[in-house]
Amino acid sequence: MKKLVSFFIIVVYSACLNSSEIDILLDKLVEKGVISGYEASEVKYEGSEQTVFEITNRLHKTLPLWLQSISLGGDIRIRHEEIDNDDVSYIRSRERIRARAYLNAKASDKVYANIGFATGEDDNPKSTNQTFTKNFSKKGVYLDYAYFEYYPFSFLTFLAGKMKNPLWMTNDMIFDGDINPEGYFLKAEKAFNSNFSLFLGAGRFNLNEIKDNSNDPYLLFSQTYLKLRDEENFKKLKFAFSFYDFKDVKNSKLLDYATKTNSTPLPSTTTYKYDYDVISLDLLLESNIQNNIKIPFTPLSINYIAINANYVKNILIKKDNEGYIIGVKIGNEKITNSGEFQIGYNYRELKKDAWVDCYPDSDFYGGKTQVYGSKYTFIYGLGENFNLTSSYFLTRSFKTSDKKEEVFQVDLNVKF
Repeated sequence: MKKLVSFFIIVVYSACLNSSEIDILLDKLVEKGVISGYEASEVKYEGSEQTVFEITNRLHKTLPLWLQSISLGGDIRIRHEEIDNDDVSYIRSRERIRARAYLNAKASDKVYANIGFATGEDDNPKSTNQTFTKNFSKKGVYLDYAYFEYYPFSFLTFLAGKMKNPLWMTNDMIFDGDINPEGYFLKAEKAFNSNFSLFLGAGRFNLNEIKDNSNDPYLLFSQTYLKLRDEENFKKLKFAFSFYDFKDVKNSKLLDYATKTNSTPLPSTTTYKYDYDVISLDLLLESNIQNNIKIPFTPLSINYIAINANYVKNILIKKDNEGYIIGVKIGNEKITNSGEFQIGYNYRELKKDAWVDCYPDSDFYGGKTQVYGSKYTFIYGLGENFNLTSSYFLTRSFKTSDKKEEVFQVDLNVKF
C-alpha cells in the first residue's frame, strides 16, 4: 500500500520536474527500496505527460483503478477572535487554527469512499478549531468523517457512515457547518429538464448509544428539495421542505454538548421535557447580474445577489417553538481568485424549544437556543484559493435580553 501511494505521488510530481531532477529522484527511491527499477524506468521512458494522462483517464497499466481515482485536498484557516460577553468582566482574545484534509476514492463504478480528518481541541462536533496555547503544544487530529456513497441506479444514492451533512440548507441556524452526522441517508433525484430538478431524501442519524438502555435517542428525517432556473441560468430558485422527528428524547438524559437551553422537567435539570418534531422550510433566491455593477473608487464589481431564508417550528408544543433566519449576500458567488469579494448579512431568532440545543452554529451566542441577533460577513480574495474573511456577531438571549455577546473574527483561509 505504502509503495503504491509513493509511486502514485512520484508520477504526478514528475510532471513538475525536469528530466535530470526526475532521474535523481527516481534513483534515490530505487536505492531506498520505495519503488522498483522497473517502475522507475516506466516513469522515465513512458514520459511523465503520458503517465499523467493515463492516470487521469484510469488507463495506467501498473496502478490499480482505485489508486488512479484518488483525490486529495484540504484547507487551513488561521483565525483571530475576540469575544465580549456581558456575563463576564473581560474580553477574550485568542488566535486559533483549523486544518482539514480529505481523501476521496472511486472503489468501483458504483461505489465511492470518502475520508476526512480535522483538528479539534476535543471531540466536540461543532468545532474543528485549535487555540494557540500551552507553549507550542502539539494539536490533536480527529476523524472528521468516513462514509461511502453507493449508486445502485443513476437516480438513487445511498450514504452510510459518519458523513458530511447530506441535507440541503441555506444557513447554519439549526446545524453548525462543522457537524458531520452519523447514520444512513437515501436520496432519489429526477431532472425533468435542464431547468427543473427534484430531490427526495430520507434517513436516520444516531444521536447516542446507551449500553444499558434499548431506547437510544435517534433522528428520523425526510427532505423534499427542488431547483428551478431560467434558460440563461441567471436566476435560480431553490426550495426545501424538511421534517425532523427526534425519537426517544423526551425524559432522556441531555445529549452530549447540549448547551442546556432547552426546557427540562422540574425538579430535574438533566433530562428533556419535550420531544421535538420539527418542520423546516428553506428558500434561496439567486441572481447573476449580466452587466457587472462597478463600485465607485474601487476595483470591485457586483455580479451576484442572493436572498435566503429558513423557518423552523416544533409542532409538538405551543410555546417558544419557532425560529427563523433571513439573509442577503452580494458581490461574487464564489471567492476563488484575487479581487473577488462577498458581503453578507443575516438576522435570526431561535426560540427556546424550536430545536434541540446541541446543533446550532457555535459562534452565534455559543450555539444556544433562546437567542436572537445579527451576523455580518465580508470575504475578499487575496489570490487563487486564498482569501480573507471577517465576521461580526451581535447577539442576545431572550432570557436575559439586557445581556449581549459580541464576537469579532478575522480569518485567513487557504485551500489546496
